[in-house]
Amino acid sequence: PWAETSIGEPGSWSAGLRTAVRVMLTTQHPLFIFWGAQHVCMYNDAYSSSLGPEKHPAMLGAPGRDSWWEIWPEIGPQIEQVMSGLGATWHKDQLLPILRNGDVQQVYWTYSYSPIDDPDSPHGVGGVLVICTETTDQVLAAKRLAEERARLAYATHLSGVGFWSCKLPFDVLEWDDRVKDHFFFPPGARIEIDAFYARMHPEDRRSTRKATQRCIEERSPYDIVFRTIDPATGAVKWIRALGAAEYADDGTPTHFDGVAVDVSEQKRDQERLSTLNQRLRQQERMKDEFIATLSHELRNPLAPIQAAAQVIAAPDVSPSQARRARAIIGRQVTHMSLLLDDLLDVARITQGKLQIRKRPVVLLDVVTAAVETVMPLILNKQHHLDVQLPPAPTVLLADPLRLSQILANLLVNACKYSKPGSSIRLVAGVERRTLSLTVKDEGIGIAREAISGIFKMFAQVDNGDADAGDGLGIGLSLVKALVRLHGGTIEARSEGLGRGTELVLRLPMGAVESNPA
Repeated sequence: PWAETSIGEPGSWSAGLRTAVRVMLTTQHPLFIFWGAQHVCMYNDAYSSSLGPEKHPAMLGAPGRDSWWEIWPEIGPQIEQVMSGLGATWHKDQLLPILRNGDVQQVYWTYSYSPIDDPDSPHGVGGVLVICTETTDQVLAAKRLAEERARLAYATHLSGVGFWSCKLPFDVLEWDDRVKDHFFFPPGARIEIDAFYARMHPEDRRSTRKATQRCIEERSPYDIVFRTIDPATGAVKWIRALGAAEYADDGTPTHFDGVAVDVSEQKRDQERLSTLNQRLRQQERMKDEFIATLSHELRNPLAPIQAAAQVIAAPDVSPSQARRARAIIGRQVTHMSLLLDDLLDVARITQGKLQIRKRPVVLLDVVTAAVETVMPLILNKQHHLDVQLPPAPTVLLADPLRLSQILANLLVNACKYSKPGSSIRLVAGVERRTLSLTVKDEGIGIAREAISGIFKMFAQVDNGDADAGDGLGIGLSLVKALVRLHGGTIEARSEGLGRGTELVLRLPMGAVESNPA
Protein backbone atom coordinates (compact mmCIF):
# COMPACT_ATOMS: atom_id res chain seq x y z
CA PRO A 1 0.00 0.00 0.00
CA TRP A 2 2.46 2.70 -1.22
CA ALA A 3 -0.24 5.32 -0.89
CA GLU A 4 0.00 4.96 2.88
CA THR A 5 3.72 5.78 2.85
CA SER A 6 5.39 9.17 2.70
CA ILE A 7 6.46 8.67 -0.94
CA GLY A 8 2.99 7.85 -2.33
CA GLU A 9 1.96 5.70 -5.28
CA PRO A 10 4.66 4.55 -7.74
CA GLY A 11 3.06 6.66 -10.43
CA SER A 12 4.08 9.80 -8.55
CA TRP A 13 7.70 8.78 -8.12
CA SER A 14 10.38 10.82 -9.75
CA ALA A 15 12.25 9.48 -12.76
CA GLY A 16 15.40 8.92 -10.67
CA LEU A 17 13.55 6.79 -8.13
CA ARG A 18 11.75 4.74 -10.83
CA THR A 19 15.05 4.05 -12.58
CA ALA A 20 16.74 2.99 -9.31
CA VAL A 21 13.84 0.69 -8.42
CA ARG A 22 13.87 -0.85 -11.93
CA VAL A 23 17.58 -1.60 -11.57
CA MET A 24 17.05 -3.00 -8.08
CA LEU A 25 14.26 -5.33 -9.16
CA THR A 26 16.07 -6.68 -12.19
CA THR A 27 19.36 -7.73 -10.56
CA GLN A 28 20.24 -10.76 -8.50
CA HIS A 29 22.63 -8.69 -6.37
CA PRO A 30 21.32 -7.45 -2.99
CA LEU A 31 20.27 -3.79 -3.36
CA PHE A 32 18.58 -1.39 -0.95
CA ILE A 33 17.18 2.14 -1.31
CA PHE A 34 16.70 4.89 1.25
CA TRP A 35 14.37 7.52 -0.27
CA GLY A 36 13.24 10.96 0.78
CA ALA A 37 13.46 12.91 3.99
CA GLN A 38 12.26 9.92 6.02
CA HIS A 39 14.67 7.56 4.26
CA VAL A 40 11.89 5.16 3.29
CA CYS A 41 13.21 1.60 2.92
CA MET A 42 12.99 -0.36 -0.33
CA TYR A 43 14.89 -3.58 -1.22
CA ASN A 44 14.82 -6.56 -3.56
CA ASP A 45 14.40 -10.29 -2.96
CA ALA A 46 18.15 -10.88 -2.99
CA TYR A 47 18.48 -8.47 -0.08
CA SER A 48 15.55 -9.95 1.86
CA SER A 49 17.52 -13.15 2.50
CA SER A 50 19.78 -11.14 4.82
CA LEU A 51 16.82 -10.10 6.98
CA GLY A 52 15.00 -11.93 9.72
CA PRO A 53 11.26 -12.01 10.40
CA GLU A 54 11.62 -8.95 12.64
CA LYS A 55 12.25 -6.72 9.57
CA HIS A 56 10.98 -8.50 6.49
CA PRO A 57 8.49 -7.66 5.07
CA ALA A 58 7.43 -5.06 7.66
CA MET A 59 10.38 -2.79 6.83
CA LEU A 60 9.30 -2.27 3.21
CA GLY A 61 8.04 1.35 2.91
CA ALA A 62 8.88 2.16 6.56
CA PRO A 63 11.17 5.03 7.70
CA GLY A 64 14.83 4.02 7.82
CA ARG A 65 15.48 5.35 11.31
CA ASP A 66 12.65 3.20 12.72
CA SER A 67 13.66 0.11 10.76
CA TRP A 68 17.41 0.26 11.47
CA TRP A 69 17.33 1.65 14.99
CA GLU A 70 20.10 -0.65 16.21
CA ILE A 71 22.68 0.59 13.67
CA TRP A 72 21.36 4.10 12.88
CA PRO A 73 24.12 5.79 14.93
CA GLU A 74 26.60 4.22 12.44
CA ILE A 75 24.73 4.39 9.10
CA GLY A 76 22.72 7.57 9.72
CA PRO A 77 25.69 9.92 9.30
CA GLN A 78 26.84 7.97 6.23
CA ILE A 79 23.39 8.39 4.63
CA GLU A 80 23.29 12.10 5.49
CA GLN A 81 26.68 12.59 3.85
CA VAL A 82 25.33 11.27 0.56
CA MET A 83 21.99 13.13 0.89
CA SER A 84 23.91 16.36 1.48
CA GLY A 85 25.56 16.09 -1.91
CA LEU A 86 29.00 15.23 -0.57
CA GLY A 87 29.36 12.15 -2.76
CA ALA A 88 29.24 8.38 -2.45
CA THR A 89 30.77 6.37 0.39
CA TRP A 90 32.45 2.96 0.50
CA HIS A 91 32.64 0.62 3.49
CA LYS A 92 34.50 -2.72 3.55
CA ASP A 93 33.78 -5.47 6.06
CA GLN A 94 32.12 -3.07 8.50
CA LEU A 95 30.59 -4.57 11.62
CA LEU A 96 26.91 -3.68 11.88
CA PRO A 97 25.13 -5.73 14.57
CA ILE A 98 21.51 -6.21 13.50
CA LEU A 99 18.42 -7.77 15.01
CA ARG A 100 17.88 -11.02 13.15
CA ASN A 101 16.02 -14.21 14.06
CA GLY A 102 15.45 -13.17 17.66
CA ASP A 103 18.97 -11.97 18.46
CA VAL A 104 21.27 -9.04 17.78
CA GLN A 105 23.86 -10.71 15.57
CA GLN A 106 27.38 -9.55 14.76
CA VAL A 107 27.07 -9.04 11.00
CA TYR A 108 29.74 -7.75 8.63
CA TRP A 109 28.94 -5.90 5.38
CA THR A 110 30.80 -4.53 2.42
CA TYR A 111 28.63 -1.81 0.88
CA SER A 112 28.53 1.47 -0.95
CA TYR A 113 26.11 4.42 -0.56
CA SER A 114 25.53 6.17 -3.90
CA PRO A 115 23.30 9.22 -4.57
CA ILE A 116 20.06 8.86 -6.59
CA ASP A 117 19.69 12.08 -8.55
CA ASP A 118 16.48 14.10 -8.19
CA PRO A 119 16.44 17.78 -9.32
CA ASP A 120 13.48 18.59 -7.08
CA SER A 121 15.17 17.39 -3.88
CA PRO A 122 17.60 19.36 -1.68
CA HIS A 123 21.18 19.21 -3.04
CA GLY A 124 19.79 17.39 -6.09
CA VAL A 125 19.79 14.07 -4.22
CA GLY A 126 16.48 12.31 -3.62
CA GLY A 127 17.79 9.11 -2.02
CA VAL A 128 20.60 6.62 -1.52
CA LEU A 129 21.23 3.42 -3.48
CA VAL A 130 22.88 0.75 -1.32
CA ILE A 131 24.86 -1.95 -3.12
CA CYS A 132 25.86 -4.44 -0.46
CA THR A 133 27.19 -7.89 0.30
CA GLU A 134 27.11 -9.62 3.65
CA THR A 135 30.67 -10.76 4.37
CA THR A 136 30.17 -12.24 7.84
CA ASP A 137 31.32 -15.73 6.87
CA GLN A 138 34.38 -14.45 5.02
CA VAL A 139 35.38 -12.04 7.81
CA LEU A 140 34.99 -14.65 10.53
CA ALA A 141 36.88 -17.20 8.44
CA ALA A 142 39.66 -14.66 7.87
CA LYS A 143 39.77 -13.94 11.61
CA ARG A 144 39.97 -17.62 12.41
CA LEU A 145 42.72 -18.03 9.83
CA ALA A 146 44.59 -15.05 11.28
CA GLU A 147 44.23 -16.48 14.78
CA GLU A 148 45.46 -19.88 13.59
CA ARG A 149 48.39 -18.22 11.85
CA ALA A 150 49.15 -16.21 14.98
CA ARG A 151 49.05 -19.36 17.10
CA LEU A 152 51.22 -21.17 14.56
CA ALA A 153 53.66 -18.25 14.49
CA TYR A 154 53.75 -18.20 18.29
CA ALA A 155 54.26 -21.95 18.46
CA THR A 156 57.02 -21.86 15.85
CA HIS A 157 58.60 -18.93 17.68
CA LEU A 158 58.63 -20.88 20.93
CA SER A 159 59.91 -24.02 19.26
CA GLY A 160 62.49 -22.22 17.15
CA VAL A 161 61.09 -23.71 13.92
CA GLY A 162 61.81 -21.92 10.65
CA PHE A 163 60.49 -22.58 7.14
CA TRP A 164 62.52 -23.02 3.97
CA SER A 165 61.61 -23.51 0.34
CA CYS A 166 63.72 -24.07 -2.76
CA LYS A 167 62.77 -24.21 -6.42
CA LEU A 168 64.39 -27.05 -8.32
CA PRO A 169 66.92 -27.15 -9.79
CA PHE A 170 68.54 -25.39 -6.81
CA ASP A 171 69.19 -21.70 -7.25
CA VAL A 172 67.95 -19.12 -4.76
CA LEU A 173 66.69 -20.48 -1.44
CA GLU A 174 63.52 -19.00 0.03
CA TRP A 175 64.00 -18.90 3.82
CA ASP A 176 62.21 -17.10 6.59
CA ASP A 177 64.27 -15.03 9.02
CA ARG A 178 64.42 -17.84 11.59
CA VAL A 179 66.19 -20.18 9.15
CA LYS A 180 68.49 -17.35 8.08
CA ASP A 181 69.41 -16.89 11.71
CA HIS A 182 70.18 -20.62 11.95
CA PHE A 183 72.80 -20.04 9.25
CA PHE A 184 74.02 -16.72 10.66
CA PHE A 185 72.53 -14.69 7.78
CA PRO A 186 70.92 -11.28 8.45
CA PRO A 187 67.16 -10.85 7.85
CA GLY A 188 66.33 -10.11 4.22
CA ALA A 189 69.56 -11.62 2.89
CA ARG A 190 69.48 -13.32 -0.53
CA ILE A 191 70.64 -16.91 -0.09
CA GLU A 192 72.11 -18.90 -2.96
CA ILE A 193 72.91 -22.60 -2.82
CA ASP A 194 76.69 -22.04 -2.64
CA ALA A 195 76.27 -19.68 0.32
CA PHE A 196 74.16 -22.34 2.02
CA TYR A 197 76.93 -24.92 1.88
CA ALA A 198 79.58 -22.32 2.73
CA ARG A 199 77.92 -21.75 6.11
CA MET A 200 77.76 -25.48 6.82
CA HIS A 201 80.45 -27.31 8.78
CA PRO A 202 82.93 -28.83 6.29
CA GLU A 203 82.49 -32.29 7.84
CA ASP A 204 78.71 -32.16 7.22
CA ARG A 205 78.57 -30.82 3.63
CA ARG A 206 79.03 -34.10 1.80
CA SER A 207 76.53 -36.05 3.92
CA THR A 208 73.97 -33.25 3.57
CA ARG A 209 74.33 -33.19 -0.24
CA LYS A 210 73.89 -36.97 -0.37
CA ALA A 211 70.82 -36.85 1.88
CA THR A 212 69.28 -34.14 -0.32
CA GLN A 213 69.90 -36.08 -3.54
CA ARG A 214 68.55 -39.31 -2.02
CA CYS A 215 65.40 -37.54 -0.82
CA ILE A 216 64.68 -36.10 -4.27
CA GLU A 217 65.59 -39.22 -6.26
CA GLU A 218 63.89 -41.75 -3.98
CA ARG A 219 60.97 -39.50 -2.93
CA SER A 220 61.84 -40.24 0.68
CA PRO A 221 61.46 -37.91 3.69
CA TYR A 222 64.35 -35.56 4.40
CA ASP A 223 65.52 -35.63 8.04
CA ILE A 224 69.12 -34.70 8.76
CA VAL A 225 71.14 -32.96 11.48
CA PHE A 226 74.14 -30.82 10.57
CA ARG A 227 76.24 -28.00 11.94
CA THR A 228 76.39 -24.38 10.78
CA ILE A 229 79.27 -22.00 11.44
CA ASP A 230 79.35 -18.23 11.92
CA PRO A 231 82.22 -17.06 9.67
CA ALA A 232 82.76 -14.01 11.88
CA THR A 233 83.01 -15.66 15.29
CA GLY A 234 83.35 -19.38 14.60
CA ALA A 235 80.22 -20.08 16.68
CA VAL A 236 78.55 -23.41 15.86
CA LYS A 237 74.88 -24.37 15.83
CA TRP A 238 73.33 -27.80 15.44
CA ILE A 239 70.39 -27.66 13.02
CA ARG A 240 67.81 -30.33 12.28
CA ALA A 241 66.09 -30.02 8.88
CA LEU A 242 63.00 -31.95 7.83
CA GLY A 243 61.30 -31.76 4.47
CA ALA A 244 60.31 -33.39 1.20
CA ALA A 245 60.31 -32.71 -2.52
CA GLU A 246 57.29 -31.85 -4.70
CA TYR A 247 56.87 -33.16 -8.25
CA ALA A 248 55.07 -32.18 -11.43
CA ASP A 249 52.61 -34.53 -13.12
CA ASP A 250 55.40 -35.94 -15.28
CA GLY A 251 57.49 -36.74 -12.18
CA THR A 252 59.90 -33.82 -12.49
CA PRO A 253 60.89 -32.48 -9.05
CA THR A 254 59.81 -28.85 -8.75
CA HIS A 255 60.25 -27.83 -5.09
CA PHE A 256 62.19 -28.89 -2.04
CA ASP A 257 60.51 -27.51 1.09
CA GLY A 258 60.56 -28.09 4.81
CA VAL A 259 61.36 -26.78 8.26
CA ALA A 260 64.51 -26.29 10.29
CA VAL A 261 65.02 -26.01 14.03
CA ASP A 262 68.03 -25.20 16.19
CA VAL A 263 68.78 -28.33 18.27
CA SER A 264 72.06 -27.06 19.74
CA GLU A 265 70.71 -27.15 23.28
CA GLN A 266 69.45 -30.70 22.83
CA LYS A 267 72.86 -31.74 21.48
CA ARG A 268 74.53 -30.12 24.48
CA ASP A 269 72.09 -31.93 26.75
CA GLN A 270 72.94 -35.21 25.02
CA GLU A 271 76.64 -34.54 25.44
CA ARG A 272 76.14 -33.65 29.11
CA LEU A 273 74.04 -36.77 29.59
CA SER A 274 76.69 -38.88 27.87
CA THR A 275 79.37 -37.35 30.09
CA LEU A 276 77.23 -37.94 33.15
CA ASN A 277 76.64 -41.56 32.14
CA GLN A 278 80.37 -42.04 31.68
CA ARG A 279 81.00 -40.58 35.12
CA LEU A 280 78.32 -42.78 36.64
CA ARG A 281 79.82 -45.84 34.98
CA GLN A 282 83.25 -44.80 36.22
CA GLN A 283 81.93 -44.27 39.73
CA GLU A 284 80.18 -47.63 39.59
CA ARG A 285 83.43 -49.25 38.51
CA MET A 286 85.37 -47.44 41.24
CA LYS A 287 82.77 -48.46 43.80
CA ASP A 288 83.06 -52.10 42.75
CA GLU A 289 86.84 -51.85 42.96
CA PHE A 290 86.52 -50.22 46.38
CA ILE A 291 84.29 -52.99 47.70
CA ALA A 292 86.72 -55.59 46.41
CA THR A 293 89.66 -53.71 47.94
CA LEU A 294 87.82 -53.22 51.24
CA SER A 295 87.12 -56.94 51.42
CA HIS A 296 90.79 -57.58 50.76
CA GLU A 297 91.97 -55.02 53.34
CA LEU A 298 89.64 -56.32 56.04
CA ARG A 299 90.42 -59.96 55.31
CA ASN A 300 94.22 -59.53 55.36
CA PRO A 301 94.46 -58.83 59.14
CA LEU A 302 92.25 -61.81 59.94
CA ALA A 303 94.88 -64.40 58.97
CA PRO A 304 97.61 -63.12 61.36
CA ILE A 305 94.97 -62.55 64.09
CA GLN A 306 93.72 -66.12 63.68
CA ALA A 307 97.28 -67.51 63.71
CA ALA A 308 98.21 -65.43 66.78
CA ALA A 309 95.06 -66.59 68.57
CA GLN A 310 95.99 -70.22 67.89
CA VAL A 311 99.48 -69.61 69.28
CA ILE A 312 98.08 -68.11 72.46
CA ALA A 313 95.66 -71.02 72.85
CA ALA A 314 98.40 -73.65 72.44
CA PRO A 315 99.10 -75.53 75.71
CA ASP A 316 102.87 -75.33 75.31
CA VAL A 317 103.13 -71.64 74.29
CA SER A 318 106.07 -69.81 75.81
CA PRO A 319 105.77 -66.35 77.39
CA SER A 320 107.76 -64.74 74.55
CA GLN A 321 105.57 -66.41 71.92
CA ALA A 322 102.45 -65.20 73.71
CA ARG A 323 103.81 -61.64 73.87
CA ARG A 324 104.59 -61.66 70.12
CA ALA A 325 101.15 -63.06 69.34
CA ARG A 326 99.41 -60.41 71.44
CA ALA A 327 101.50 -57.71 69.72
CA ILE A 328 100.44 -59.06 66.31
CA ILE A 329 96.78 -59.02 67.32
CA GLY A 330 97.15 -55.51 68.69
CA ARG A 331 98.74 -54.17 65.47
CA GLN A 332 96.20 -55.84 63.21
CA VAL A 333 93.24 -54.70 65.33
CA THR A 334 94.64 -51.15 65.28
CA HIS A 335 94.96 -51.36 61.49
CA MET A 336 91.36 -52.55 61.13
CA SER A 337 90.18 -49.86 63.54
CA LEU A 338 91.83 -47.16 61.44
CA LEU A 339 90.19 -48.55 58.30
CA LEU A 340 86.78 -48.56 59.93
CA ASP A 341 87.32 -45.05 61.34
CA ASP A 342 88.06 -43.76 57.84
CA LEU A 343 84.95 -45.46 56.49
CA LEU A 344 82.80 -43.95 59.24
CA ASP A 345 84.27 -40.50 58.59
CA VAL A 346 83.53 -40.80 54.88
CA ALA A 347 79.93 -41.79 55.68
CA ARG A 348 79.54 -38.82 58.05
CA ILE A 349 80.95 -36.40 55.46
CA THR A 350 78.68 -37.79 52.74
CA GLN A 351 75.67 -37.31 55.03
CA GLY A 352 76.86 -33.88 56.18
CA LYS A 353 77.09 -35.04 59.79
CA LEU A 354 80.84 -34.72 60.39
CA GLN A 355 81.69 -31.72 62.55
CA ILE A 356 85.04 -30.35 63.61
CA ARG A 357 85.79 -28.75 66.97
CA LYS A 358 88.26 -25.93 66.54
CA ARG A 359 90.43 -24.67 69.35
CA PRO A 360 93.89 -23.12 69.63
CA VAL A 361 96.43 -25.88 68.97
CA VAL A 362 100.20 -25.91 68.79
CA LEU A 363 101.42 -27.05 65.38
CA LEU A 364 104.30 -29.04 66.91
CA ASP A 365 101.85 -31.15 68.93
CA VAL A 366 99.76 -31.94 65.86
CA VAL A 367 102.79 -32.87 63.76
CA THR A 368 104.21 -35.03 66.59
CA ALA A 369 100.94 -36.98 66.89
CA ALA A 370 100.78 -37.54 63.12
CA VAL A 371 104.40 -38.70 62.93
CA GLU A 372 103.90 -41.11 65.84
CA THR A 373 100.96 -42.65 63.99
CA VAL A 374 102.98 -43.17 60.82
CA MET A 375 106.33 -44.05 62.42
CA PRO A 376 105.82 -47.88 62.36
CA LEU A 377 105.29 -47.70 58.57
CA ILE A 378 108.30 -45.38 58.15
CA LEU A 379 110.54 -47.72 60.14
CA ASN A 380 109.22 -50.78 58.34
CA LYS A 381 110.10 -49.34 54.92
CA GLN A 382 113.28 -47.63 56.24
CA HIS A 383 112.22 -44.20 54.94
CA HIS A 384 114.05 -41.00 55.91
CA LEU A 385 111.59 -38.42 57.28
CA ASP A 386 112.68 -34.76 57.37
CA VAL A 387 110.36 -32.42 59.33
CA GLN A 388 110.88 -28.64 59.07
CA LEU A 389 108.72 -26.34 61.22
CA PRO A 390 108.85 -22.57 61.74
CA PRO A 391 111.46 -21.61 64.38
CA ALA A 392 108.86 -19.84 66.53
CA PRO A 393 106.03 -21.78 68.20
CA THR A 394 103.05 -21.77 65.82
CA VAL A 395 99.48 -21.78 67.10
CA LEU A 396 96.41 -22.01 64.90
CA LEU A 397 92.67 -22.46 65.31
CA ALA A 398 91.87 -26.05 64.27
CA ASP A 399 90.56 -29.42 65.34
CA PRO A 400 93.77 -31.12 66.63
CA LEU A 401 92.47 -34.67 66.10
CA ARG A 402 91.33 -34.02 62.53
CA LEU A 403 94.42 -31.99 61.60
CA SER A 404 96.63 -34.80 62.89
CA GLN A 405 94.49 -37.23 60.88
CA ILE A 406 95.03 -35.12 57.73
CA LEU A 407 98.81 -35.09 58.15
CA ALA A 408 98.94 -38.77 58.99
CA ASN A 409 97.00 -39.62 55.83
CA LEU A 410 99.38 -37.55 53.69
CA LEU A 411 102.43 -39.16 55.30
CA VAL A 412 100.96 -42.66 54.92
CA ASN A 413 100.40 -41.99 51.21
CA ALA A 414 103.99 -40.80 50.83
CA CYS A 415 105.26 -43.96 52.58
CA LYS A 416 103.05 -46.36 50.61
CA TYR A 417 103.95 -44.96 47.19
CA SER A 418 107.71 -44.59 47.79
CA LYS A 419 110.32 -47.32 47.46
CA PRO A 420 112.05 -48.48 50.66
CA GLY A 421 114.77 -46.12 51.85
CA SER A 422 113.24 -43.06 50.14
CA SER A 423 113.23 -39.56 51.62
CA ILE A 424 110.00 -37.85 52.71
CA ARG A 425 109.83 -34.19 53.69
CA LEU A 426 107.21 -32.40 55.79
CA VAL A 427 107.69 -28.62 55.59
CA ALA A 428 105.53 -26.05 57.38
CA GLY A 429 105.48 -22.28 56.83
CA VAL A 430 103.38 -19.24 57.74
CA GLU A 431 102.63 -16.34 55.44
CA ARG A 432 99.90 -13.70 55.81
CA ARG A 433 98.05 -15.59 58.52
CA THR A 434 97.99 -18.74 56.37
CA LEU A 435 99.71 -21.97 57.37
CA SER A 436 101.15 -24.10 54.59
CA LEU A 437 102.05 -27.76 55.08
CA THR A 438 103.86 -29.56 52.27
CA VAL A 439 104.47 -33.31 52.13
CA LYS A 440 106.96 -34.19 49.39
CA ASP A 441 108.15 -37.67 48.45
CA GLU A 442 110.40 -39.32 45.88
CA GLY A 443 107.84 -41.98 45.00
CA ILE A 444 106.07 -43.21 41.92
CA GLY A 445 104.52 -39.82 41.08
CA ILE A 446 101.28 -39.15 39.24
CA ALA A 447 100.60 -38.77 35.54
CA ARG A 448 99.63 -35.18 34.82
CA GLU A 449 96.27 -36.14 33.35
CA ALA A 450 95.43 -38.08 36.55
CA ILE A 451 96.24 -35.34 39.07
CA SER A 452 92.78 -33.76 38.99
CA GLY A 453 91.14 -37.05 39.96
CA ILE A 454 93.20 -38.21 42.93
CA PHE A 455 90.95 -36.45 45.48
CA LYS A 456 87.81 -38.20 44.20
CA MET A 457 86.17 -40.93 46.24
CA PHE A 458 87.57 -44.43 45.55
CA ALA A 459 90.27 -42.99 43.25
CA GLN A 460 93.29 -45.25 42.74
CA VAL A 461 96.58 -44.31 41.10
CA ASP A 462 97.37 -46.83 38.37
CA ASN A 463 101.14 -47.09 38.62
CA GLY A 464 101.90 -50.76 38.06
CA ASP A 465 103.80 -50.97 41.39
CA ALA A 466 102.56 -53.98 43.29
CA ASP A 467 104.62 -53.00 46.34
CA ALA A 468 102.70 -49.80 46.83
CA GLY A 469 99.60 -51.57 48.10
CA ASP A 470 96.09 -51.16 46.80
CA GLY A 471 94.52 -48.91 49.42
CA LEU A 472 90.85 -48.08 49.69
CA GLY A 473 91.01 -44.94 47.58
CA ILE A 474 89.30 -42.84 50.25
CA GLY A 475 92.27 -41.34 52.07
CA LEU A 476 92.80 -38.23 49.93
CA SER A 477 89.06 -37.75 49.46
CA LEU A 478 88.69 -37.74 53.24
CA VAL A 479 91.66 -35.37 53.58
CA LYS A 480 90.14 -32.88 51.12
CA ALA A 481 86.79 -32.94 52.93
CA LEU A 482 88.44 -32.32 56.31
CA VAL A 483 90.56 -29.52 54.85
CA ARG A 484 87.44 -27.85 53.48
CA LEU A 485 85.77 -28.06 56.88
CA HIS A 486 88.75 -26.10 58.20
CA GLY A 487 88.29 -23.48 55.46
CA GLY A 488 91.50 -24.53 53.70
CA THR A 489 92.67 -25.91 50.36
CA ILE A 490 94.85 -28.77 49.19
CA GLU A 491 96.49 -29.39 45.83
CA ALA A 492 98.68 -32.09 44.32
CA ARG A 493 101.73 -31.56 42.16
CA SER A 494 103.86 -34.03 40.24
CA GLU A 495 106.28 -33.87 37.34
CA GLY A 496 104.96 -37.21 36.13
CA LEU A 497 105.33 -40.93 36.76
CA GLY A 498 108.47 -41.86 38.69
CA ARG A 499 109.20 -38.26 39.70
CA GLY A 500 107.58 -38.04 43.11
CA THR A 501 104.53 -36.20 44.45
CA GLU A 502 104.03 -33.00 46.39
CA LEU A 503 100.85 -32.32 48.37
CA VAL A 504 100.38 -28.73 49.55
CA LEU A 505 97.89 -27.97 52.31
CA ARG A 506 96.91 -24.37 53.20
CA LEU A 507 94.88 -23.47 56.30
CA PRO A 508 93.80 -20.12 57.76
CA MET A 509 95.53 -19.49 61.09
CA GLY A 510 92.43 -18.08 62.76
CA ALA A 511 92.26 -15.34 65.41
CA VAL A 512 94.99 -16.66 67.72
CA GLU A 513 98.48 -15.48 68.62
CA SER A 514 101.36 -17.12 66.77
CA ASN A 515 103.74 -16.64 69.70
CA PRO A 516 101.85 -17.39 72.90
CA ALA A 517 103.37 -16.41 76.24
